[in-house]
Amino acid sequence: MNIMNNTIKITRNELAEMLKNPKKYRGCSFAGLDMVTEVKLTGGKKNPMQGRVQKVHKDFVVMLFSNKNGSAYGNMVNRRKEQEGKPADFVPGQLTWGERTKDTAHISHTNAKGEYADYVQTIYVQRAKNMLDLADEMGVELNENDAELMEHMKSRVVGYETRNGNVSYLLDGQPIAKEDIEGLKPTKNNGKQGGLSEKMKVIVRTPKLESITRISMNGNRYEIVD
Repeated sequence: MNIMNNTIKITRNELAEMLKNPKKYRGCSFAGLDMVTEVKLTGGKKNPMQGRVQKVHKDFVVMLFSNKNGSAYGNMVNRRKEQEGKPADFVPGQLTWGERTKDTAHISHTNAKGEYADYVQTIYVQRAKNMLDLADEMGVELNENDAELMEHMKSRVVGYETRNGNVSYLLDGQPIAKEDIEGLKPTKNNGKQGGLSEKMKVIVRTPKLESITRISMNGNRYEIVD
């Protein structure tokens, strides 16, 4: 482990050991992430861009949960179901792959080929969007005579949005516009989540540690060097 310019340089093995350590979690820990992931395109080997495109994720803020006292994901989904006027009866299923390290967000997995990999389960930090925000976007003007209505609109959550982080793409290491990528698959949805509408869904992502280039948590910034 090497510290330079207030950044701690660590290997991915050291990152895995850190994320496996329950003492690194306080129930919920906030983390900043940079990642670079390989993009699988449609068209198979006939696609001339296949194997050459990378997706760059910068400055995303996520939550890492220990889940020591239950499923944080399940609790979040049920709170949003209540905001939609639906019964809070969502029960998350068990992991369909991999094994979670107890009281952490770390998941290990060995695939059918016997290849082992470390993952971390993240929940993206989102901002609640209320009816007043929606009215403002639509150009609806309210005045002081609408004070009671405004207070009611503030309390009604109509969706969640991710305002942190940005995504860009590389082709052979050089920037490329998203619309110029051949065979780019549409963004996947976020599952059924107990019947939540798409705009209300909790965003869960479980990246491989090999894709992470930077993580900031517990007051420290770590740069992954291998």
